Amino acid sequence: RSLMTAVPINQLARNKGVKYTCEITGSPATLVCSECPVYFATYDHFDVWWKGIGNLIAQDIVVLRAPPKMIGSEEERKRRAEELMGIRKELLELCTETAQKFLVQGKYELAVPGALQSLKFAIEVFGSEASELVPSYLLLAEANLGLRRLKIAE
Repeated sequence: RSLMTAVPINQLARNKGVKYTCEITGSPATLVCSECPVYFATYDHFDVWWKGIGNLIAQDIVVLRAPPKMIGSEEERKRRAEELMGIRKELLELCTETAQKFLVQGKYELAVPGALQSLKFAIEVFGSEASELVPSYLLLAEANLGLRRLKIAE
């Protein structure tokens, strides 16, 4: 794989009214991954995301975040939606397993990006009120406890 980096967001190319937020903190982003549409507040945030989960999911993020193509029939639209949902489900599993692996290794900082992505995919797959979100929330809590971020873990 090629070496990924984060580059400054081209403010002039940004659509009016579009706000980019950091994948790790949710704060305003100033950087974008050079290979996929994922945004960061600092280079350190990019680095921990890339090492924690980004290197495994960047190509799929490109597919998931691509603008929808003009698809002719209702059947083609439905097939595309099912294909994207399948990718989200696979990535949910991958992100969960990756975060768990880092937790077991005591690498709490690297567990956070996978746990966050796991939660985002779980919300996309199951909705924001579903009980299926609990494992992702537990991963995040465990990572934050390991990092001694007790307020966040609550």
